[in-house]
Amino acid sequence: MLLKKTSFFDDLEDNIKTQNWSFKNPNVSNEEFKPEKRKRKEVILQESDVSFGELGLVKPLVKACSDLGFLNPTEIQEQSIPLILKGSDIILCAKTGSGKTGAFTLPILHKLLHRDKNFRATRCIILSPTRELCQQTHSMIENYIKYTDLMARVVIGGANSAKEQKQLQDSPDIIVGTPGRVLDHILNTKDLTFEYVDFLVLDEADRLLDMGFTAELQAIIKELPKERQTILASATMGEQVKDLVKLALRTPVRIGKEGVPDTLHQVIIRLKEEWSRESVVLYLLTHQISEGVIVFTKTKHDCHKVYLMLKHLGKKVAELHGKMPQSLRLNSLAEFQNGDALILVATDLASRGLDLPVEAVINMHIPEDLSKLMHRIGRTARAGQEGISISLCNEEERTLLRKKIKKFTSTLALDKEKFEECCETVQKVMVKVKETIKEEELEKELLRAEMEANK
Repeated sequence: MLLKKTSFFDDLEDNIKTQNWSFKNPNVSNEEFKPEKRKRKEVILQESDVSFGELGLVKPLVKACSDLGFLNPTEIQEQSIPLILKGSDIILCAKTGSGKTGAFTLPILHKLLHRDKNFRATRCIILSPTRELCQQTHSMIENYIKYTDLMARVVIGGANSAKEQKQLQDSPDIIVGTPGRVLDHILNTKDLTFEYVDFLVLDEADRLLDMGFTAELQAIIKELPKERQTILASATMGEQVKDLVKLALRTPVRIGKEGVPDTLHQVIIRLKEEWSRESVVLYLLTHQISEGVIVFTKTKHDCHKVYLMLKHLGKKVAELHGKMPQSLRLNSLAEFQNGDALILVATDLASRGLDLPVEAVINMHIPEDLSKLMHRIGRTARAGQEGISISLCNEEERTLLRKKIKKFTSTLALDKEKFEECCETVQKVMVKVKETIKEEELEKELLRAEMEANK
């Protein structure tokens, strides 16, 4: 049954049932829905009948895949691996959770194993938009190469540059890094040369451009040999990405298409009052789904405010945004990954590439750049699992959303009495949140004053 609507919310389509909230039992209503305990074991993607060995990969890589539970390639891997082995430039436009990282790393690693082992040189550069994604990709590569003599290093902002320089002097076969830090090493690390690079990967290319790395990408590409193989992975193909394709790739083959997984249930809540966003979030986290949730906010300030609100209310919550030091970012991701935090409040920093156990995504605002929304909702329904994306929309945002997403799986109406309780709770707890923020600002000012005094 549909829950009662408050004066703040309307159903967009009355004929849409809300039973999609209950994945296992379609007869369970919203009122009764309680999510099952999250399973944190690794999910095996939908596989083909072809084996990795039959695709031509060497035994050490096949064995490493087997150790990870990957016995057969995913659809995108089956399509891309032979083409990359053949030497083609590739545009990977894959749905999230489709095994994209393995699709480009495995064939590159295979080809690197046939290098001249008497001459050590860096032969593969993988550029990613965020530190977290770089570390995740590097970790996956380490799993793949454990039965080989290949060496991979990661270089990212926020890490010790001098330590990285020392590691790069060993001429690792693969460098995974953010564009700014990679370019910094090109310009400043002694004896580092990219003249023998055979492979360039532009991972999450649309995000690389969104984050303003265009100049860095152009500078890095100029430093690389023209006779190289390039793979560009992007969830969306805007004009900027197409320009990058023209600059970096030669007669590329395109694999996959834009879009979201078929197993994603897209839910919207239509707001009539702007002030109610925090209350709606609390309602959802209290009465609908309470774990495995990423709450995306518009700004870093909003992120911290919602995090403090939920923390004061006793929720197991972590936050992730660009103002946090790298060590705290990694701690937040680890807490969410292992279940110490059941909710992650984040900016778009968490919207790309990270492989996290996400059952639902809540969008507190709709970003003007709708490609960012597509990446947000792509955090759930990964690897063939079902998931939910819940978007809170005022009229302007709803109009914007309709341009990108033509079909919603369901709409949601809220129980009036429970929602009013959430409104009262938020009103009270926000007093504590404001006090906490003031205390934090005071601590920062005292720390700055102390640092000035010690100069």
